[in-house]
Amino acid sequence: MTATSPSADARTALPPGPRFALPSRIRYLRDPIALFADARRRYGDPFTVTTTMPTVFTADPVGVKQIFTAATEHFRPLQMEAQKRVLGRSFTGHSGPEHRRQRAVMAPGLRADALQRLAAQMVDATLQHIRGWRPGAELDLVDEGMAIALEIIIRALFSVDDRPGIEVRKAAVRDFSRSLSDKAFLATSMMGLLNPAFPGQATFIRSRQRLQDLLFETIRDIRAEPGRHTGLLALMATATREDGSPAFDDEEIADNMITMLIAGHETSALSFGWTVQAVLADPAIHARLAEELAPVDLVANPNAVHTLPYLNAVVKEVLRFWTPVPDVLRVVAEPLELKGWTIPSGTQVCACVWLTHFDPEIYDDPWRFDPGRFVERRYTAFEYYPFGGGERVCVGNTFAPMELKVLLATVIKSCRIELHDTAFPRHVRTGFLLGPKTPLRARYLGPA
Repeated sequence: MTATSPSADARTALPPGPRFALPSRIRYLRDPIALFADARRRYGDPFTVTTTMPTVFTADPVGVKQIFTAATEHFRPLQMEAQKRVLGRSFTGHSGPEHRRQRAVMAPGLRADALQRLAAQMVDATLQHIRGWRPGAELDLVDEGMAIALEIIIRALFSVDDRPGIEVRKAAVRDFSRSLSDKAFLATSMMGLLNPAFPGQATFIRSRQRLQDLLFETIRDIRAEPGRHTGLLALMATATREDGSPAFDDEEIADNMITMLIAGHETSALSFGWTVQAVLADPAIHARLAEELAPVDLVANPNAVHTLPYLNAVVKEVLRFWTPVPDVLRVVAEPLELKGWTIPSGTQVCACVWLTHFDPEIYDDPWRFDPGRFVERRYTAFEYYPFGGGERVCVGNTFAPMELKVLLATVIKSCRIELHDTAFPRHVRTGFLLGPKTPLRARYLGPA
């Protein structure tokens, strides 16, 4: 791994990087993977690239640790108006005590013990969706994952269980996701052009308001019948402070749920598609996983998936190989020491997940999909971090792997699927995330 050593009189300057901001911004929007790889090859680690602002990147576990072990007070909350418009007053927009308070209220609903009660719903949602397939049906694995993940998140996290209510919210979430991923919206947001007259902005504003209104409606229903609802939204709507007042106002609850949706819906769908592709593309991986799953009755004991070492290793390797978010960004509030550099206030720093996860000094033959590496070795939190790290680690870091294990196990045990192409397509920007350049297509052959 190449290291960049600052001179004594340049310690408060930024590490080297591409000279011109506009080409870097365009590459960051279109092909961040190539940008990261080129910059590290040319400038070493750390390097500076202008994304939404000057950003210092590191993939070295030493630098990653320095970022993740700094307290939330060391970083400012979201600065871009476009980000605030998307995420509102959620916990991501706070630092220090308020950030910790909001996360602490949500934490009980996202702990492993609470989520295990949702496993049966996840199995049921997956089986219901599979029953709609007919032998010979052509499948887009990401689209199928999107449909299953959407059903789960509406039922399990958004605290809605009636079919008409679920379908209305599904439609609202689909509209919101489309508007959020619209290229015109992304481009105008990146440039700070947030007026509704600019392309994509008005559609986004309408779709977000519709989703927020539905969340307000559900919050009212929960408070009218607090014992009838479960899930994260119900927990937040009924949580109180020490003096008995509500822990959140309705807008804060809605903003936090929208943030959870962004963090957990499309990312789950992408991970599901990649996982099925990876398992079916390698007969040896598929056979080993099927053998491990053979004695498991998912309907009777859906939580059995948590004790299966090879299934766990497969999911870990998927999240290494296809991390949906390639970079973990923080805005520095006070000077931060990073690998010998003093990064000034107002600059962004980044733990570059993608570069770390494909570093041959950490992962032997990193471009080979090999779940066995996670059977043979434990990686540190600064070598493997698909959900970020530190106090601002993704709140879905327990939910997402659990959901993925349940979905994959259900598919492998219940049906036969044949891939159109066993090759892995390259990563490309898909909205704010990374996804396959070409669809992950398969054919349903029938029940297992």
